[in-house]
Amino acid sequence: MRRFALLVLPVVPMLLAACGSPLTSPALVGPEPSPDFNRGFITVDETTQFYSGMASSTVLSTCGEPLYVAYGGRDRIVWVYQVRELLVRSQSRTVPAKTSEVTMFGEPLHYIALSFQGNSLEIWAPISMGDFFNTEVFDGLLEPRRDEAAEVTD
Repeated sequence: MRRFALLVLPVVPMLLAACGSPLTSPALVGPEPSPDFNRGFITVDETTQFYSGMASSTVLSTCGEPLYVAYGGRDRIVWVYQVRELLVRSQSRTVPAKTSEVTMFGEPLHYIALSFQGNSLEIWAPISMGDFFNTEVFDGLLEPRRDEAAEVTD
């Protein structure tokens, strides 16, 4: 027993010192990446509620905050949302279920850009993740409508 104590006692402080060593400190390694659970998104069902002339405050109350604002200037602003589908639990692989009490959100389907003129929704269109910073994609959402252009030239 005495031999065991003589062998273990010197090892314990070394183990404790090694565990607290700065080389293994989380502060030096960096923070853990946060899981992707809090990214704002809307469901496919919410996208069916959009209508031309919808107030931006109504969009905010229906869908929440956008993922980001792609463009803002003068009277025009473009918001981008991530769209996900609602998955329902199915008891059978051959017959899919349309509804279930057990649901979860699926992977992102696409992103949708909403273009507001003043305070009202004018245009909305799906965009791909690769087009987030492609100005050509947003040009169509930023151009005034034909009737607006006609009013300016008259």
